[in-house]
Amino acid sequence: MDKRLEEPYLSSTKNTIKRMVGIDIYECKDEELENGEIISYGVGSIINFTGKIKGRFMIDLEVDLACKIASKMLGRPCFNLKDRAFIAAISELSSIIAGDANTYINDTHSLDLRLATPVAYTGKSIILLTPKVISSSFLCNTASGKIKLNIGFQGGLE
Repeated sequence: MDKRLEEPYLSSTKNTIKRMVGIDIYECKDEELENGEIISYGVGSIINFTGKIKGRFMIDLEVDLACKIASKMLGRPCFNLKDRAFIAAISELSSIIAGDANTYINDTHSLDLRLATPVAYTGKSIILLTPKVISSSFLCNTASGKIKLNIGFQGGLE
């Protein structure tokens, strides 16, 4: 996938999480997807976008890290993964990251990308499939847990 499309999401993820909750992401490595399958850490959000090309951003977090992020965002402890406020915080995190990255891409490449409503999920043994989308996955580490990112587009820059 074109690095000019994936880099804004990596940068936005690092900057947003640092700014909002004070957690540093200190390492991100490319991950090869086997059969287009993404095995979830347990909590995440997917947000689609459309414009001159279509795409998707996914952030997937280990449960303890997701709870720490949501607690900081909400200003109160968050332990129940089915709490609406917890789900809303994780959804909002993905919206902020994708919105920031898409603004940069739109300003730089005039793709007119617009966000859809994010979808959040929690659970064990979740496997996400990525058919028909060329995507890149990254495994990222923090002192508080792991983050998995997946950025995908149908089409690319010309």
